[in-house]
Formats: sequence, structure tokens, C-alpha cells
Amino acid sequence: MQKVDVRTTVEIVGILSIVASLIFVGIQLKQDQLIALGNQYQTRAEISLDNYRATLESDVLLSATAKMNIGDSESLTSEERVAYNTRLTMDFITLDNNLHQYNLGLSDETYWESARERIKNRLRDDYTLAHYRRLVGNSPGPVSQFILQLVEEIEAEP
Repeated sequence: MQKVDVRTTVEIVGILSIVASLIFVGIQLKQDQLIALGNQYQTRAEISLDNYRATLESDVLLSATAKMNIGDSESLTSEERVAYNTRLTMDFITLDNNLHQYNLGLSDETYWESARERIKNRLRDDYTLAHYRRLVGNSPGPVSQFILQLVEEIEAEP
């Protein structure tokens, strides 16, 4: 009778140990996910700061950005066009990365909706839209489909 009690006790302790281990693993996975999201946010912030810094450090890009901010793409010099197009291409690549992270569930809905609206507003500019159309033509994939969807939404607006 005592052997059964000892055996039962050992089995219960073993089961509790397994449950405790699974709980620990779950907590560890949640912490790892939070760390990954924090790193992702920090990386996005660093990229944004690098973009602003690059604009401020380049007279050509600063001039191009200033002209584009007031809708004056016609007066861009060829050097400014190259600089601004390079910036737009970098933004396209960043958008591709952000879309991929969102599709994996690594970005929250609030951040994604904000990014989506920023891109949509940029696509209202004819110059940016033309450049993104060229990029979409050369880069098939999810980001291209996303951009085309935004363009359709813009064109459907009154």
C-alpha cells in the first residue's frame, strides 16, 4: 500500500514538474517576443533617424526634399532627382520590410495603419506615384500588390 502512495506521489511530482517546465517555456517565449518587438521598434527608429540625418547632411537631398514638400518636382535638377529617387527606393525597401513584419504578426495594427496612411498620402504625389510604379514593375511580390491596392484606393476617392 505504501509503494502505491510513493509511486503516485512520484508521478504527481513528475507531472507537476512537466507542467511547471511548460509554463516556464511559455513565459520565456513571451519575453523573447517582447524583446524582439522592442528591437524591431528600435531598428525602425534608427532607420528613421538615419533617413533624417542623411537628408540634413546632403545639400542635394535637402534641396530635393524641400522642393518636393512644396510640390515642386518640376524644378528638381538631375542630381536632385537621383538623390530623391534613391530616397524613394530606400523607402520602398523599408515598406517591403515593414509589410513582411506585419504579415508575420511582428507589428501591431496601430503602427501598421499609421504606416499605411503615410504611404497612401505619399502616393497622392504624382512624382512619387510614378517612381513607385516603376519600382512595382521591377519588383513583383507582396509589397507591389500592396502599393497597387493603395493606388486603387486613391483613384477610387472622390
